[in-house]
Amino acid sequence: MKETEKRRTRQIYIHTCTAGGGSVWWGQNREAMTRYDKPDVTQLAGEGVKELVPLAMRNMKLNCTIQEREVWLGNKFDRVQVTLKRRRSVA
Repeated sequence: MKETEKRRTRQIYIHTCTAGGGSVWWGQNREAMTRYDKPDVTQLAGEGVKELVPLAMRNMKLNCTIQEREVWLGNKFDRVQVTLKRRRSVA
């Protein structure tokens, strides 16, 4: 693919609520990401992803705190720590 044909994007995020879902998606789409100019693909990983399910409610509001490679997601009752897994970074 020619450089002028590459698509421009800043970041692509994968969000899955199953432990292996993001890995499956990445395996199927890794080659397709080469057509983008500067993709930064990051996946929520670890056991914290499973703990997000109880936070889901009708008309929910989630707070998000990101520091270093850790993400905290929470509602007014509870919060969960989730690790970021870098799949492809901008080189």
